[in-house]
This record gives sequence, C-alpha cells and structure tokens, in this order.
Amino acid sequence: PYATMVERKKKGYASVSFSGNQYAVDYIVSGASPEVKLHVFMPKVVQKKKAPKANMYVNYYLGGDRDTLDFSVDGGEWQLMARKETYDPELLLDVLAWDTAEDLLEGSRPSDPNMSSHIWVAPLPSNLPRGQHTVAFRIRDMFGRTHRTERSYLIK
Repeated sequence: PYATMVERKKKGYASVSFSGNQYAVDYIVSGASPEVKLHVFMPKVVQKKKAPKANMYVNYYLGGDRDTLDFSVDGGEWQLMARKETYDPELLLDVLAWDTAEDLLEGSRPSDPNMSSHIWVAPLPSNLPRGQHTVAFRIRDMFGRTHRTERSYLIK
C-alpha cells in the first residue's frame, strides 16, 4: 500500500552495494522500480511573468550535503538548485485535503509533516515564451552517479 514517512520519503529500505573497497548506497522505494530516486513537485501551469512566482521542489530521498541537483529548461544551461530544510509541498497537500474536506475521506489522515533535509528548491522560470516547456532534473550523488528525470509545464 501507498505510504510515506513524515518527511515525505516514500517507505522503503536502504541497499548497500560493494565493488572492491568502494561502496554505494541506494534507497529502494517499496513496490517501485529501483530507478525511482526522487519526487518532483511543481506547478503544471503558470502565468507568464518577468520574475518567477512559483518554485520547483525536488525530494531526493537519499539526498544530503554531498549531492548536487540542477535543472535545465528546454535543453538550456544547467542551473543549480538549493538544498533547503523545508516541508514537502505534496505532503502538505495530502494533509490539507483531509483538513478541508466536507466529508470524511477514506483511510486515515496523514500525520502533520516534519521538515525534510533532502529537498532542493529553485524558481520555476515564467519569463519564457508562452507554451509547453520541459524541465530536466539531474542529480549527481556522493558516489559519482547521475540520476535524471523530466517534467513539463505550461506558461499561459
């Protein structure tokens, strides 16, 4: 069943692999593909503006201060994201859905979230031409590996 820890890390387990005297650690999300390493939260639609008003949040489940996250919009220049101790917005939405419901929802209300130390944040560009845009996210972890994913959004 779907479950998360209070800082929004999906339930799972750590796996250690060894090669000679080197090691690497992976976080394996229960019931998911081993390639699932992160969760991206960002608006699907934004208003065209000169200055961004919305942020992108990346929850890299095994993330720490020795990892680097950056993003590129439409194949452009890579830009660093800032690691920030904050709440995962998706977990806040889960709690707010319960707290603002007009009727009792199925299941159990999630716990109030804890701050997470594995969230990276950057402004979502809104000064690009109107239309669909693709954001590529790249993680370079402390073991020298690279993980990638993409999300799209619309500027109106």
